[in-house]
Amino acid sequence: MDNFNELLTWDEIAQKYVSAPVKRECYLLDDLYDNIKGRLDVVINNHNELNNLDFAHAGHTGFASTADLNQSVDALTTEIGAVNEEWQTQLEAEREARRESYDLLYATDVAEKAERIAADDRLSADILAEGAARAEGDIELSGKIDELSDEIEELKGSVDGFETEIGLAKDNILINSDFRSVVNQRGETSYTVGGGAIYTIDGWSIGGGAPCTLTVSTDYITLTKTSDTTSVPCRISQIVENYKYFINKNVTLTIKYKTSSDTAPYNILFGYGGPSVTEFLPQSTTWRTYSFNTTVPQDATTLGIYIRISNTALINDGIDIEWITLCEGTIPCTTPYVDPSIKLANTQRRLQRLRGNITCSAYIVNTSIIRFVFNTNVPMRIKPALSIQNNALSVRLGVNVENGFTFSVVDYQNGYIAIDATKALHAITNTLGINLVVTTNDLVLLESNL
Repeated sequence: MDNFNELLTWDEIAQKYVSAPVKRECYLLDDLYDNIKGRLDVVINNHNELNNLDFAHAGHTGFASTADLNQSVDALTTEIGAVNEEWQTQLEAEREARRESYDLLYATDVAEKAERIAADDRLSADILAEGAARAEGDIELSGKIDELSDEIEELKGSVDGFETEIGLAKDNILINSDFRSVVNQRGETSYTVGGGAIYTIDGWSIGGGAPCTLTVSTDYITLTKTSDTTSVPCRISQIVENYKYFINKNVTLTIKYKTSSDTAPYNILFGYGGPSVTEFLPQSTTWRTYSFNTTVPQDATTLGIYIRISNTALINDGIDIEWITLCEGTIPCTTPYVDPSIKLANTQRRLQRLRGNITCSAYIVNTSIIRFVFNTNVPMRIKPALSIQNNALSVRLGVNVENGFTFSVVDYQNGYIAIDATKALHAITNTLGINLVVTTNDLVLLESNL
């Protein structure tokens, strides 16, 4: 007899078939059918075998007939068919529901895509419109920028005028150019040159060929031509330090002056070490302020400012000058006043006068040289030259003046200066009490002028 253990029971078959999930659209009905058919075949075979036995001999009674068994199988088949029909109905309903859901999703997706396309089209249109608006705006903005640039230039002109009025122009480049309180370490009230050039008040020289005189008054200076020569001019000048800074830059000279003649020619000259620029200075027998602007050229090798009485002027033609300024840029600086202590320090960079006993250290170099070392009042521009009038510089030992020495600057570094006093076989062996002194009121100058 075949074994039922490998087949599902009737209850298991019914349960597996009826409770199968609807969502499994491809449920294997063949597998279920094979289980049912297998169980029916086993039942029929077993029943036939029992009928062949001698039931009476075996003492068995009560077995159902084949007809009864077939009737049971038919009933079961009918029930299975009903269940299958119900399952097919549910499956179709599920499929229909899924189709509707899919159709809805598809319709939604199509609608969303259409909306996205429409939105992209709207965005593209907006971008194009915005681009056009920006292009139009750029053109308008460019026009406004041009208008503003013109207004700015006008405003700059107004600011320049305002700065000039309230004195906010750049600093004066010249030194000792306010002659109302002039620094005059040489101490003369009048300087005369017959030809060539000489230094006078601090920072300024006179000359240029024609004999000239510079007179120092309380509130101004006067330059006078003292010869009737017509070949060369008379002039006062100053050389600007660090001229390279001003190459290719605008500079403006302003002068307050009056002339002794209303016919003699006067002029301003900017000298550049070869090339030069000359500006006519109008005659005015009353005080007048005049400005002139120029650009320092690329090939300049110096920058000198010259106020000149022309070579065609007559003897004793002159010019009074209250102040001169030179400023970077096109704005005149008309406020030349500088604190006197600062003005003195500025001029001492180029010139220092030694007076009285000089505080210094001394040591003997050899039998011919005594070296004196001290600090200058302010650091000078370069190593200075020593200028001595009438043997005014001496070596003093105690109360006695030692004569016969010559003097020279042998070293200068950052305000430190060394001066050698030289005398063959000076016979001084001890520096105790030895000093360097200016013995008269004559000039002893350290000069590092330009």
